[in-house]
Amino acid sequence: MDYLRLKGWSDKIYSMPEIPRENNFVESLYTYLEQFKNNNLEEKIALGLRTNGFLLKDENNSWKLTDISKRILNTRNNEILFEHLSNTVVFLGEILYLLNQDSMNIGRLLKIANEEYLIVNWKKKNQIYTRLQWLRDLGVVEYSGFENLYKINNKGQVYLKIITDNFELHKKNQTTEHDEIMNSIPNWIFENKKKDLDNLGYIAGSKENYLNTIKETIRLIQNEQNDLSDFIESSVFSGLKENSVKHHIKTLTDMGLIERQSLTTYKVTATGVKILSLNDFQFVFYLDKICTFVLEILLYLNRKPQTLKELTAIPKEKYSVNKDSMSKRLNFLEVAKLIYKVDYYTYATSDLGKSVLSYFNIESSLTSDNIEINENDIDIDSFTPTDSIDSLIIELRQAASDSTLPSRFEKVINECFINLGYDSKWLGKSGETDVLAQTKTAPVSQYKIIIDAKSTSSPTVSDSLIDFDTLKEHKQKYNADYIVVVGIKFDKGRVVKRANEHEVALLDVDALADLLKNHREVPLGYKEYEKIFSKGGIVNLDSLAEDRAQLIYQKKLVYSVLDVLTEERDDPVTKGELSARDIYIMLKMNQNLSQSPTLNQIEGALEFLSSSFIRGIEKTKNGYSATGSVTEISNILNFLSR
Repeated sequence: MDYLRLKGWSDKIYSMPEIPRENNFVESLYTYLEQFKNNNLEEKIALGLRTNGFLLKDENNSWKLTDISKRILNTRNNEILFEHLSNTVVFLGEILYLLNQDSMNIGRLLKIANEEYLIVNWKKKNQIYTRLQWLRDLGVVEYSGFENLYKINNKGQVYLKIITDNFELHKKNQTTEHDEIMNSIPNWIFENKKKDLDNLGYIAGSKENYLNTIKETIRLIQNEQNDLSDFIESSVFSGLKENSVKHHIKTLTDMGLIERQSLTTYKVTATGVKILSLNDFQFVFYLDKICTFVLEILLYLNRKPQTLKELTAIPKEKYSVNKDSMSKRLNFLEVAKLIYKVDYYTYATSDLGKSVLSYFNIESSLTSDNIEINENDIDIDSFTPTDSIDSLIIELRQAASDSTLPSRFEKVINECFINLGYDSKWLGKSGETDVLAQTKTAPVSQYKIIIDAKSTSSPTVSDSLIDFDTLKEHKQKYNADYIVVVGIKFDKGRVVKRANEHEVALLDVDALADLLKNHREVPLGYKEYEKIFSKGGIVNLDSLAEDRAQLIYQKKLVYSVLDVLTEERDDPVTKGELSARDIYIMLKMNQNLSQSPTLNQIEGALEFLSSSFIRGIEKTKNGYSATGSVTEISNILNFLSR
């Protein structure tokens, strides 16, 4: 069997148009394009059509029909539609080519995609199934249920002739141009000492010429035009104010390319000299060496196209990368052809960028999650309680601003409350609350929370977005005790006043992120969390500070008691036996404890450690003695926590 592929494979995308099928994908596409012409298309449908080149956003952030969409609408010619999809999506026209050689089932086509076309990250059959459904809706493929096989029909053979001239032989093991590009990166870049710059300052010139401006500055200094006055007079900085020149020089200093040799003069570093020989692609690797979160961007854009705003939210939990510095990172990556613009605001990983990911095995420093390469869509159902909190918080921040897909925010909030220990369910249907969470306790101490998720592209959630009367109805419907509204941030005016009046807790994303991180470090119980959910207005985590401090203190006290008993185990006088009063005296001045313990607190710790579950100490005639080491008892506690 021949495994040809259509030309331009490396420039294609991996997903079909993300639109509801209704009864037929093709008919639905025409319907949605007509709705757009009549200004009646939902935003989320527009986003689904953008990726495949049917719609785009211009510099004014307005949606527009592309030329191909106009042509398809005007002619209603499915041959043109098929040709467009085959030339923009991987493994669509190829399926028709394969079925022309032999009838196949989905499993066999998936195996060929994995092994012959090297689409190794397609593990499930949904990508193949969607393509076959499009081909069936185009009328070029038929399915035999009895044989469980897909077959090309006469119309399919006619359509295949449209693209026949575009097929080319694909050799799996050929040395690619990309491999040669990878090997062009100088070794000294990888040997260079790692720096951790979060933010890049001002760089003179347009984004396309950032590297050239940097090189020109280095050459100026090499030619002994190394004084601030020389810089200002140079054509490189023509029209720039003195402060702008100073900021540019400061940025190059931070990047390790130049250094000050007197109050007003500079010299080029050894690294600065080497930079002169780098091209835009190679320079990105140096940038990755000195800055946080550079090549990692490719990972996230490979999962799905994202905007500058969405990307800036991703590293927030670990790094202090501001919006301007993220923009500079994107500029360098775009000029190096590692990413490209899907439309005016949205970026995606290019084929060269995907090669970098696999060639250098780029991993995320933000989470232990394995981010798969060549995946085009983020699965909003993939965030489970077993995922790292960091990854959950990244999705939380992004989903909060995604007004086109409310269910995305609802689902991630549901996962957040599961991580906080609640029995939480995502409902999310019309007439239902978004999320219903309740404690896993006996009815006598149980309480329920209805949670309303408010995603918005605006910086805050305003009063107009919250229907307090409906929230009250939902509370009665589910016999809930408390109401919580979650949003990116809340207006400080009327919305807070009304929330207080209706006893609705307003939980912003920053507070929920802090709550998740705090819970990971110090897991408080339902009773403590009830304090913040039972009050109306903006949720303030400060009310939990005392409870956190007390739990931390109790943990330290238990280990301090255990330390004392294990240290005294070989004492010839006490023979390892100490009373609660003995331990009290020994711990009164313990600097590891924030306050001196009471005798009752020590007796409580001794009772806990001597329980049949822990078996860390035993009660003796003269008090208590240790039966195991601190490590052994820690292992038991860890075992009981699982």
